Amino acid sequence: MAVLDNQHTYDIDSLLFAMQQRNLVYNHDFRYFSNQTNTQPIKYNHPDGWVYSDPGSGSQISSENNGCRIVTSTEENATMRFRQNIHEFPRWKETLCSEHISCLAQLNVKGKGELHFCLSDGITYVQRTYTVQNSQELNISTELDIAMDAKTVFVELSCSSPSVVISVKKIFANKGYIALASLPCIVTGVIGERKQYVATEQAPAEELPLCAIPIALNSDQTRLNSVINYRFGKQGEFSLLPDLEDISAVLGITQQVEIKMPNNVKCQVIRIIRGI
Repeated sequence: MAVLDNQHTYDIDSLLFAMQQRNLVYNHDFRYFSNQTNTQPIKYNHPDGWVYSDPGSGSQISSENNGCRIVTSTEENATMRFRQNIHEFPRWKETLCSEHISCLAQLNVKGKGELHFCLSDGITYVQRTYTVQNSQELNISTELDIAMDAKTVFVELSCSSPSVVISVKKIFANKGYIALASLPCIVTGVIGERKQYVATEQAPAEELPLCAIPIALNSDQTRLNSVINYRFGKQGEFSLLPDLEDISAVLGITQQVEIKMPNNVKCQVIRIIRGI
C-alpha cells in the first residue's frame, strides 16, 4: 500500500496509473493572470482558464500569494461560482468517457458558511459540502465515473454565504483514483498564444485561425474566452477573436505605423489548447 497523506492509502497500481496521466485542469496553481485591471498597485481579475461569477455586491477575485483570492459578496443567497470546463480539448470523449476522474481542491477559508465543491459530466453531479467556522485549511476531494454520453466535464467551487474569504491554492484533476498535483497539464503551452505557420493554411484542431473574418467563441471554448475576456469585442456572451486587419489593436499599438507580415507566413492562429 502507498500512503499519500495521513488519511488515505492507495495500492501501488492505482498510484502508478495516476502518475501516467495528465492534469485536466489548466492553470491549476493560478500562475497565469492575463486580466490586469489596475497598475498601481497591480491588480487582476479572474485567473486564465477559469469562469467566475458572483451577482452580489462587494464580491472580489484577485491574485494573491501564488494563488487566487475570492471574497464572496455581502448579500445573503448570492451564489459565488468559480468553474472550469476540463473537457475542452480535441477528442475528449474518447479520452474521458467511461473513465474514473479524481479531483482535489486545496483551500484556506476564513469566515462562516457552507462551501461546495462539485465535479460533473453534465448528467451526474458529485458535490462535497463543508461547513466552515472561522479560519480553516481544507483539502476537498471528489470523484466521478464519467458517463458514456457525457455532455461536458467541469469542476466548480461555489459558496452562497456572505463575506467568506477563500484562498484557492490549487485545483487539479486526472483520470484514476488518485488526484496528483505534480502531473503535466493536458494543455501544453499557454492558452491565448498567437503563432504563425509557414507550411499550412489550416489551423490544427486545438487552434483557431486568425486570417479570416473574426469569429465568436462558443460554449466549448470557455478557457480561451476567459483569457481574451472581450478585449476585441463580443457577440452574445462570448468574445470575438482579434481582427488581424486591425493589427495595431492586436499588438497594442496606439500610433500609426506600417506593419508587414513575412511573405511566407501562410496562417496565423491562436491557441485554444494543445491536446493529447
